[in-house]
Amino acid sequence: MTIDSARIELKRQLLHIYEEREAQTISDWVLEHITKLSKTARLIEKTRQFSAMEQADFDSLRTALLKHRPVQYVLGEAWFAGLKFTVNESVLIPRPETEELVNWAIQLVKQGGLVMNKVLDIGTGSGCIPVVLKKQLPHLAVASLDISSDALLVAEKNARDNLVDIDFFQLDFLDEKNWESLPVVDLLISNPPYIRQEEGAAMAKNVLDFE
Repeated sequence: MTIDSARIELKRQLLHIYEEREAQTISDWVLEHITKLSKTARLIEKTRQFSAMEQADFDSLRTALLKHRPVQYVLGEAWFAGLKFTVNESVLIPRPETEELVNWAIQLVKQGGLVMNKVLDIGTGSGCIPVVLKKQLPHLAVASLDISSDALLVAEKNARDNLVDIDFFQLDFLDEKNWESLPVVDLLISNPPYIRQEEGAAMAKNVLDFE
C-alpha cells in the first residue's frame, strides 16, 4: 500500500463515521503519525510503499478508528493552543472551547487591573490549562489538582514535556472538608465536564462511548 492509497482508503472508510472534512483531517493526522512526514513531504512521496512496520501501524490505527475510538486516543496525542499534549482514556480530550477559557484568563491577568500571581486549576485532566497558562505567563505560580491519580500522571508528563513547573496534587474538590487544605490564590480556573446525561442521545458515538 502506498502513502496516498492509504490516505484515500482510510478517508473512504471514515466517511461512514465522520463528515468529509473531519475524515480528511483524521486521515492526514494518521498518515503523518505513521510516516513522520509533513503533508508536503507526503505529497512528494505519495507513491512510496509502506514498510512492513508502517503497514502494521496503519492497520492497527484504522481498526481502532473504525470502532469509533477518538483519533486523539488512537494516536495518544492532541494539540492545544499550539502545544502537543499526551492524552489517553484517563483524561478528556482538550477542546477548542477550553482554549477560549484559557485565552480569557490570560487576558484577565495581562490587563493588570488586579494583582494575579497565584493560580489554581481545578480538575486538571491532561493539564492543558495550567501548562498553557504557565507557558504564556511564566511569572505565575500555578497549582493544579485532580481526584484521579491516573490523570495526574498524564498532566505531570505534559508539564515536563512542555518544560513548565506546576505544582500538581491529588484532591477531591467536591468534598468540602478538603477546602481548608487548598492554597490561597488570586485566580481559580476550571473546565469540568459539563454535558448532562440526558444530552447523551444527541452526542457522537466516539465521544459518548470513550469520553
